[in-house]
Amino acid sequence: MDYQTLDEHELLALLRSDDQRAFDEIYARFHDFLFFYAYKLTQDESESRDILQALFVNLWTKRNELEIKGTILSYLHQGIKYGFLNEERRKTVVSKYKESLHKYLQEGYTHTEEAVFEKELIKRLRGLAEEMPGKSGQVFLMAHFDNLSISQIAELLDISEKTVRNLQSKAVKDVRLKLGLAIAIFLLIGANS
Repeated sequence: MDYQTLDEHELLALLRSDDQRAFDEIYARFHDFLFFYAYKLTQDESESRDILQALFVNLWTKRNELEIKGTILSYLHQGIKYGFLNEERRKTVVSKYKESLHKYLQEGYTHTEEAVFEKELIKRLRGLAEEMPGKSGQVFLMAHFDNLSISQIAELLDISEKTVRNLQSKAVKDVRLKLGLAIAIFLLIGANS
């Protein structure tokens, strides 16, 4: 039997009876036209091939259930259009998901990074303050962690306000010097990870 001379109805009847050669003939007749149509929609060769492959796989797997009204070509043409629309919907969903995930990870990472940095900074500042000689460390802690005013610190430590200012100034310089390197290293590590 010469399959190239068969009309679409004959090919379809043979396809429904599991005739692989009828399927091959349908593929050979319509592949190029359908690929061109898919490419016109997608502007992407790989995506066009994927849509076309899915269409022909579907044609073969559902060959016994096919109810084609009209021509095989119009059926396959519609299949390309639906395949393209489904792919666009899928891409939109994936794109929204990726965007949402990216935003979550970016914001989550930023908040987490800030929280870790803040916690580490507070721990480091307290440690530096406790290592300071005399009342410098106490003044630093009271001013920066307890939010006490200079007069309140002077009263609590039973020293003059001028002494509090001097101790606070010295403590801040020490902290800047000692902590500056640690912060710079932390920021460099964070930027490179």
